[in-house]
Amino acid sequence: MTFRSASSNDKVMAYFDGTAKKIYLEVSASEGSACRLKIQETRNADIAPTWRTIRVLSQDELPFKGELELNPESRFVKIVPASVSGDVTLNAFRISDADGNFGPDFSGIADIIASDLRVSTTAGGIRVSGLAAGIRVNVYDIAGRTVASAVSDGSDTELALAKGGFYLVNAAGKTFKIRF
Repeated sequence: MTFRSASSNDKVMAYFDGTAKKIYLEVSASEGSACRLKIQETRNADIAPTWRTIRVLSQDELPFKGELELNPESRFVKIVPASVSGDVTLNAFRISDADGNFGPDFSGIADIIASDLRVSTTAGGIRVSGLAAGIRVNVYDIAGRTVASAVSDGSDTELALAKGGFYLVNAAGKTFKIRF
């Protein structure tokens, strides 16, 4: 994910159920970029959550690769640019479980480029095309939990997903990041 403005639309948010110990981030910026990137957490995802700033990254700290501790009661993380000039890229974003083991990377939406395999969004989830019969498709949420799974019958495989999340789709040895 590349942040190009401080617009409220230009952010990454992740809800997780259960206890998370920390997050792992990799952030870089193009030459000449300036930024203030806020990493925040909250214990509730209610209508008006109270955000606590974990860290504010500035261009002097980029590139950044590191782990940040979370409040054990937190259930929601937000990464939002307070100010941006140029391109600031979130290269890796992982949330750990209670033991500190990290789930899959949810740094953004990858361009889906494959000769036969295609993943696209539908009104109710995703469609995976180009799979041979018998190939398993697994979809994981940001915490690494399996949220959908199916076995291809050789035609397009559709899986239902909850809106408003980032997902990893794994099939035929390839993994794609999607936002739905």
